[in-house]
Amino acid sequence: MSERLSFFDRLLSGSRIHRTVTVGAFTRIGPWAIIGERVRLGDWSEVGAGSRVGPDCVFGPWAKIGRGVTLGAGVRLGTHSRIGDGTHIPEGMVVGDNELITPQGVFENRTGGFGTSILEEAATVSGPFGHFLIPLDPWDPDELIDQLVDDHQWGRSDALEPCRLLRPPRPEEIEGALKVVRARQEAINRDAEAPHRDDEDLLPSP
Repeated sequence: MSERLSFFDRLLSGSRIHRTVTVGAFTRIGPWAIIGERVRLGDWSEVGAGSRVGPDCVFGPWAKIGRGVTLGAGVRLGTHSRIGDGTHIPEGMVVGDNELITPQGVFENRTGGFGTSILEEAATVSGPFGHFLIPLDPWDPDELIDQLVDDHQWGRSDALEPCRLLRPPRPEEIEGALKVVRARQEAINRDAEAPHRDDEDLLPSP
């Protein structure tokens, strides 16, 4: 259920929030944000520190914007959409469900709710952004899966990509799929560790 923040709540937030703003349950507003008239923030939505939200913007449930984001007047953010740090969204733009927008562009089906199953040596993750089989070691922290997914949804990392599958694996397919995923990860690590050659090294010797 949406409600308006009291003057005391607005003062404590360290942000400039117009008195006509309505907020849903579990909404988070970072410090030094500026939120204009008649903005509606859906349940579980989030406004990052130092962001500016123009009048009449609407955040769907779980819509989130990062730090230093600017939303023009009347922007509408779909469910589970995310706007990356430092991005400018022009007036009146409609951002679709599960979309990520960063200064680098628009990424469809990059975000969304997801389900996780913890197995003996791996975890499966499935959501609108795909199906993944993530290898796990005994010493991996409990928060690893959530952190990997969060980094993926914000566009901060592509570490999930080698774990991508076409569909959730059946129990008898787990072992073979894990071998494929680990081989992909090892290939990426080898490429990352390969020595860099400058253009000068590619020229023939005199």
